[in-house]
Amino acid sequence: MGRGERAWKWVKRVLLGLLALVLLVVLAGASYEALGRRSDARRFRPPGRLVDVGGHRIHLHCTGSGSPTVVLESGLGLPALLWRDVQPDVARLTTVCSYDRAGYGYSDPGPLPRTLDRRIDDLRAALTGGGHPPPYVLVAHSAGGFLARAFRHRFPGEVLGVVLVDSSHEGLITRGPPALVEEFRSGLGMAGLLTTLAPLGLPRLLIGMDVRENLPSAALADEFVALMVRAPALEASRSEGESFLRGGDVPVGATLGDLPLVVLTAGKADPTDLPAADAAALRRLWVEELQPELARLSTRGRQVTAEGSGHLIPLQQPAAVVGAVQEVVAASRPP
Repeated sequence: MGRGERAWKWVKRVLLGLLALVLLVVLAGASYEALGRRSDARRFRPPGRLVDVGGHRIHLHCTGSGSPTVVLESGLGLPALLWRDVQPDVARLTTVCSYDRAGYGYSDPGPLPRTLDRRIDDLRAALTGGGHPPPYVLVAHSAGGFLARAFRHRFPGEVLGVVLVDSSHEGLITRGPPALVEEFRSGLGMAGLLTTLAPLGLPRLLIGMDVRENLPSAALADEFVALMVRAPALEASRSEGESFLRGGDVPVGATLGDLPLVVLTAGKADPTDLPAADAAALRRLWVEELQPELARLSTRGRQVTAEGSGHLIPLQQPAAVVGAVQEVVAASRPP
């Protein structure tokens, strides 16, 4: 056997070894994900009901009684489970509904792209189809604030008050540090990759590590992971993220008139991968400019700081959210 034949034989062995290793990793990942899904199906059940909104179903969970109905709107990528510690206390005041947007949590996937108008249509159809007509008080976390403002713009007679919980602002993209936009675009690309790799367990591994570092209990983190690593949730999050980069697609002039409004702002900054100078500039922009501007969307708006809480106020300071909701509900009711 000549040198060329021996070299080729060695190369073939290396390639076969690499192929076997790849197949082993794929098989291990697929098994890891399959076991995880079986465990999720045994442990977690939707607390609400599935409401048909025309071709797909939205998971709607309503408790309490009375009017107005408080509607809880989660931020980008987050299921209705975000409101777990808020909803029971609000239910003592009035009717309260949390829900999963299409693709998220326990809801069916919806048509893509997940435009702001489609999300509003889904919400309104789920509420009315679920037997909860207006009027509403909208309580929105993070990027959910875009939807709340646009909903009120489209249906002004149906909304009596708003609570914005560390809500996003369209100026975050246009006035924030360029590194923030680059980081966000990179995150959207990663979301697309994770959607493809969801059957192999990579999202469960990566998202799981991040979620478990930021949530107060292992049981809560397990359910968040179960809901966030599904391919429809990743795809919906990526699609909504494209809208976020356009400033949330909020209509020009979408103010809140004289509605009761509380803007609840996180009292501390969460860790970030941005350079220190950019992170400090972003924090100043958020606290000193963007959040006060949101409070000025209504002539009756005011800003309240959730001391000691980061961005996930509904989980870290649920009592602050409940207090803001109680204030707005009381102000929205006739004397």
